Amino acid sequence: ALPKEAPSPTDRFGAVHGALPGEEETSPGPLQQQYVFFVRHAESRWNVAQQKKNIMSMYKEQDHGISERGKEQAETLRRAILAASGSLDSDEWVSRFWHAGMIFTSPLTRAIQTSIIALRDVLASGKGELVCIASAREKRELGGADTSGVATGEQIRPHVQQELDILYSEHPHYEEATPSDRMTTTPTPSSKVQTPSASPLAELTRKVRRTKTSEQRSLKRRSLLEAFGGIHLDVRDVEQKWWDSYVEAPTDFRDRLDEFMLQLRASDEENIIVVGHSLFFCAVFRTFLQQGRSPGNLVELAKTLGKKKMPNCGVVGLRVDWRDEHDGKPTIQDVVPMFGTDLAHSPKLQDCLDKEEQAPQATWVGGWLSGLGQGRAASSAAAEK
Repeated sequence: ALPKEAPSPTDRFGAVHGALPGEEETSPGPLQQQYVFFVRHAESRWNVAQQKKNIMSMYKEQDHGISERGKEQAETLRRAILAASGSLDSDEWVSRFWHAGMIFTSPLTRAIQTSIIALRDVLASGKGELVCIASAREKRELGGADTSGVATGEQIRPHVQQELDILYSEHPHYEEATPSDRMTTTPTPSSKVQTPSASPLAELTRKVRRTKTSEQRSLKRRSLLEAFGGIHLDVRDVEQKWWDSYVEAPTDFRDRLDEFMLQLRASDEENIIVVGHSLFFCAVFRTFLQQGRSPGNLVELAKTLGKKKMPNCGVVGLRVDWRDEHDGKPTIQDVVPMFGTDLAHSPKLQDCLDKEEQAPQATWVGGWLSGLGQGRAASSAAAEK
């Protein structure tokens, strides 16, 4: 659960309050429905290590940033969003996505990175504000090092900047060339060093220049960092410790889901984007896509969304209805996969949870990392099968 000192949703986002004594009610009241777009983060280094059963990579760090493949996924999503901008007049869901009045993100690094890379054009076309909210963080599971934060408040931005520096490192590749043509080179048997086979004059006029690939990488890096510099990262909701140190109790997690939905409503924005996590999104679908209250055609989809993880950089639009509240909770009335998101081939949530439960948990004992032997044994057993 969040610290008691953390600001409440209504205090933080200025929910519509009733009129003060002696004043007339001038507010139109809270919104009756909202369009919310869930964006799952790009593949992270934790995801990669988990797939490879690499225990050391899983637990040598916390709050894992996105992987190289994750960067490509985020860039692909950006291109898909840009391509869809041509249908703003004909596609209501795309139009609402592009005109989102609020963009929320989990404060975990992989979610913020995904927001900056994939949504940079949407951010630039709007307020240019990315708001971190603690309630959108991933559910803490046993051994979940990827759900533990490493920074709070104003420390988050420089941490994300450092992660982006690593992700978009220039790593320049060089080629040797004369002012006119590239030199021919022959390998030196002993040192394996490339030496020129041209004249001493060519040796003196030799230059080192970047390859086209390196130049493109450098331009991409500068472009992204400039875009990040123009984004206002609002961290007021995460100034204190916002992550869980232990497995989150079911009742605490359910309370957080309710808090999250109230934060959406308190934003007073009709169109909202939320960049977050698979287990959290699955729980939202299971909780607020309710049989008997949501339309009948969503019942089967609700089962799918409640049991399957959204793919990395997948996007799903929801229409959330507050008009028929039950115990103060809204109902999801419509669900639309967007930008090529394929839910049919997403991994089943139960399979994912089973794998997480079976994964060896590493702990430090006397300075040594335990659980590695268990991990090797599990890997060997799996290989035999």
